[in-house]
Order: sequence, then structure tokens, then C-alpha cells
Amino acid sequence: MLGMIDDFKFKMNKVEFDSISHEIKFEYAQTKRIGNHEKLQAVGKSEESFTFSGTLILKKVSSFDDLEKIANRQLPVVLSFTNKASINVVILSIKRDMSIFLNTGEFIKQGFSIQLRKWYP
Repeated sequence: MLGMIDDFKFKMNKVEFDSISHEIKFEYAQTKRIGNHEKLQAVGKSEESFTFSGTLILKKVSSFDDLEKIANRQLPVVLSFTNKASINVVILSIKRDMSIFLNTGEFIKQGFSIQLRKWYP
């Protein structure tokens, strides 16, 4: 197992990931100064976010139904990786791009992107 969002498991043999991105932003206010560089002042705490992206080929059309149900609750969930401490996150978005369709309307290829942000109580 690579990781979990709530009880939705990401396994390397079931969900193909192209990348997992982890970003930490730091908030600064900028003040212009005459004849000098801008002054930066820290104004808040850092903000962490994660983006999972990949491609599913020849997988069930309903592969992400369980994850969508978790996201629709709009509550914090636990994000766990096998090699890191678990944290609480909210699911901001799930994007799916379907392509290569059969005569019956089913798709063969599905790209996806899942955006998460660390949740602070």
C-alpha cells in the first residue's frame, strides 16, 4: 500500500500514479521601499497541500466513486503514507479526464488529479 485517504487505499498495483506533489507555502507581506528591495515580513503560518495525479487504463468506470463519497462529506479525513506520519486533510477537488471511448460509451483511459490541503483544528 502506498497510502490512504480516510479508508480509500492507494495501491501501486491498482491505482497508477504519475506523481505525488507536496507543497508548503509561507505567507509574507511585501512592502515597497524607495531605492531599495521590497521588504518581506512573515504574516501567517505555513500552508501544506498535496496533489496526486496519474492515469488509470482499463480500470472500472467507478474507480473513484468511494473517494467522491468521502469528499462529498466535506469533513477532514486522515491522509496516511507508509513512510510518514498521518495528518488530517480536506479534499479540495477531484478532477478526472476520460478518453479513448468504446462504442458503448465506456472509457478506457482515465487521467486524474486529487488536491488536498492540510487541515488545522
